Amino acid sequence: MRLKIGLKKNKLKIKKIKVAKSVKKTETYILRAKLPEILQLKMELARHIINILDKEGLTNITAEAVCGTQADDISRIRHLKLKGFSIERLLGTICLLGYDVKTKLFIKPKK
Repeated sequence: MRLKIGLKKNKLKIKKIKVAKSVKKTETYILRAKLPEILQLKMELARHIINILDKEGLTNITAEAVCGTQADDISRIRHLKLKGFSIERLLGTICLLGYDVKTKLFIKPKK
């Protein structure tokens, strides 16, 4: 699996899509599993959050005021201790910091 993440400042687009119930169950199962691809995605999102915080010059306390995430959680993200963070929560943090997330996902069969 190859993943590209691009961030753009202050452009937020929300799109609602309908998903079948069977897909939702499969998605939930995959997200609960500790797959290396999921952990890699979380690490990549956390890296982008850290870069945003450093670029904007935000401390944990000021980041809490900006995005509403507790300062302790920002500290955990900075130290890459991502247990308990969902992909949705990390994406939401990026959006609350004023960035839009664009992703490209390539799925290939394992060899």
